[in-house]
Amino acid sequence: MKKSLPRCPYCDTDLTYLTAFHIKANKSYYCENCHRRSYIKLDKLLQNIAPVLAIAVVITVLVFSIFIKAYLLGATIVLAWFLMFYAIVPFAVKLVPKGKDVGEVGNDIEGNRVLK
Repeated sequence: MKKSLPRCPYCDTDLTYLTAFHIKANKSYYCENCHRRSYIKLDKLLQNIAPVLAIAVVITVLVFSIFIKAYLLGATIVLAWFLMFYAIVPFAVKLVPKGKDVGEVGNDIEGNRVLK
């Protein structure tokens, strides 16, 4: 399944990468093109990747601080893990029309309210 940037569910206007990244923590999105609001839904992909990222960071810190003693290299690798994670976040944002049943409200990995 190919992931793509979100589109307005009403007028099919593509959001830019930076816009999708910026709106990820909001509850709704206002389209400047059609002047309508839609719900923001985060894909379950983020909830599945977050624990894997946490484990990878812990392993990286342990290996590079205890065994190899290369602190700067370890910190650089941890930074790379987080940059890769945040690079895929805009692709996990989905816009849902306000009139449709979007499911229950829950929390994302950062504790923000999202629609499941």
